[in-house]
Amino acid sequence: MSPESIIGLSNIEQRRVAMQFYGYEKLMSSLNKKLIDRSSRGNELYLVNLGQRFELFGVVRNIYRLVLKYSCPSTGRIYFSGIPDFDDNGKNIQTANQAMAWKFGLSEEEYSRLSVIDLLHTFSNHFAEQISDNIDTNSKVLITGGGAYNDYLIQRIKDLTDYKIDIPDSTIIEYKEALIFGFLGVLRDLNINNCYSSVTGAKKDHCSGKIFIPKI
Repeated sequence: MSPESIIGLSNIEQRRVAMQFYGYEKLMSSLNKKLIDRSSRGNELYLVNLGQRFELFGVVRNIYRLVLKYSCPSTGRIYFSGIPDFDDNGKNIQTANQAMAWKFGLSEEEYSRLSVIDLLHTFSNHFAEQISDNIDTNSKVLITGGGAYNDYLIQRIKDLTDYKIDIPDSTIIEYKEALIFGFLGVLRDLNINNCYSSVTGAKKDHCSGKIFIPKI
């Protein structure tokens, strides 16, 4: 995958794993980017040229995207997220903290008044409550993805439920979702249903997705 296509991945864990394979430093050095702002909290906002072009009224233009680089204080993992040009209040996003505030659903002023510890505590407890409220099984629960490394989050889930929480080894944590999406791609290629109404809430079972064959 190209650096631009990695940055363009919508799923945050898929994007993080792809960046890990590519190499964070190599990825950043390969991107055609401009640093817009670096905050005291370590957040960095970039304007990235995705290398894609579109024609409007006969004029060919490059596609640019705001990308926020930040790290998780609890795990140290580095993440990149695409950011819209405007926040929920209609203000043009110009700083790294404003972009981070948008991710939390806050104004920049609200975000600036909160410590990272407060934000992590609030969202971790919210996630734990939502997860525990929606667990509907009498057997053990397998947790994978980046959240499995968050000891506080996992402990809060355990505190809020009587179910057995199973944390697998790092190989399953890192790549289960990638394998599942690969399997969904195989089903799509075979034109077999890969989206079930009983799971997603869709009106009916269907075969979803689009396969792109990269040019080599």
